Amino acid sequence: DYAATTKPWKFFSVSGSMRDREAMDDSALDTKSMQVALSPMDRVTLTGAYQSNPEDQKGQIQTYNATTVGLRMRVGSVGVTTDYSCKDEYMANRMSDEKRLGFDVSVFKNGKLTTGVKIARVLDGSEYSTRTYSLGFTHSLGSRFNLSLTGNYTSYMQNNVSMPDKSEVSAEASLGLKF
Repeated sequence: DYAATTKPWKFFSVSGSMRDREAMDDSALDTKSMQVALSPMDRVTLTGAYQSNPEDQKGQIQTYNATTVGLRMRVGSVGVTTDYSCKDEYMANRMSDEKRLGFDVSVFKNGKLTTGVKIARVLDGSEYSTRTYSLGFTHSLGSRFNLSLTGNYTSYMQNNVSMPDKSEVSAEASLGLKF
């Protein structure tokens, strides 16, 4: 195993790791990962990550390569989050990607309104995609409690044909407590 982390400047950090496996027949897959963060200003952060053949919780090697690029930005009381991730399951001949865009706005004294969209797609001989739209509100009740209300709408498509019978609507309410 090899791992390294460095933060040569206040605004830049890089970390990575590699597990070099050796086998008698030279078919063992190596596990690699790398993360990068660049924050040129206090309110803007660019992130990136790469994984190759990562292990799951049980130590099983997962045969895929994944890349993620993201941007987090805050302008006044408005926050913007965007991500793009791509996963190549090369042994299964399947590609997938996901795009996210989210906004949050501070409202009232202790509230935050959030909204976003996530577009996900799987390509494995045909195209299967989903679009999820979300709207939420979180309100802090003092320093120990918060109340959160969230709603989602998800639509499904296969080969660019809408599947209205699979559309989903969900709502969630939660009360958080800090100890």
